[in-house]
Amino acid sequence: MASIRSVWSGSITFGMVSIPVKLYTATEDKSIHFKQIHEECGTPIKQLLSCPVCEKDIDRGVTGKGYDVGGGSILKMEDSDFLNLPLASVKAVDVTAFVPADTVPVIAIDKAYYVKPEQIGLKPFALLWQALADGELNLVAVAKVALRSGRESVCTLRRHGRLLLLQTILWPDEIRPTEELEEMVEPITFDMTELELARQLVAAMTQDDGHAVLAEQKDSYREALLDVIQAKLDGRELPTPVTAAAKPAANLIESLRESVEAAKKARSA
Repeated sequence: MASIRSVWSGSITFGMVSIPVKLYTATEDKSIHFKQIHEECGTPIKQLLSCPVCEKDIDRGVTGKGYDVGGGSILKMEDSDFLNLPLASVKAVDVTAFVPADTVPVIAIDKAYYVKPEQIGLKPFALLWQALADGELNLVAVAKVALRSGRESVCTLRRHGRLLLLQTILWPDEIRPTEELEEMVEPITFDMTELELARQLVAAMTQDDGHAVLAEQKDSYREALLDVIQAKLDGRELPTPVTAAAKPAANLIESLRESVEAAKKARSA
C-alpha cells in the first residue's frame, strides 16, 4: 500500500474524536481500451479543444472551470474556490450516525476507497474499527465527504481487513424510481411443482462462501479479446467463434428438472 498514491487526505471525525487518515482507490479498471483511429490510414485521432472567441486550438493544460449563470455569461471558478468551501466535509469524513449494514440499499453504493490511518491516528482508528464490530449488529458509519470539486457525497465506513472501507452513496434523487417499470411486469401465477423445483435448483446451486465464489470468476470476455488481438499481431487465423449450444426445453417444469439434475451433478463432481 505504501507504493500506492493516496487520492485524499483528511480526518474521520465522530463526536469530538478526530482521526487523521488517507484514502486510496479500492478498485481499478481492467477493461481493454482502444484508441479512435482514422479508418483510412490507421492513425490515432487527436481530439482538439477549440476556443470560438480566440479562434484557435488550445491545450487541456490551459483550461479552467466556469459556471453557466445564464444569458451567455460564464462565471470563472478558481481552484481555491473549491478548496475553501465552508464545509467540514472538504477535509473531513464527518460521521453523523451508525446504522446496521444491511439497511444501506445496495443500489445506492457508488465508489469504494480504502481508509488507512496516519501514524498519529492509529489508536482512535483502532477503537473505531473495533466499535463497528461490537454488539449483535453489523454496523457501518454514515458520514459526508467531498472528495472532488463540485460534489459532496454521503458515504459509509465499514471494516475491511485491518482497514476501513469508505463507500460513497448516491443521493436519493440520483436513483431512478422503479414504479413505471414495475407496472410493466404483469403478476404471474405458477403451481407448487414449479415453485418447489425452483427452490431445489436454488438449493443445489447455493454455496456458503461468497468471497470464494467471486474469487473463482474470471473476465472471459477480456481473455477472448486478448486472444483475438494476439492472433492479429501474429498474423494467425482468428479464434473460432463459440456458438450457443443451449437446447430449449419443451416446458418450464422439464427445464427446471433438467437444471436441478445438472446442478446436483456439478456439485458432486
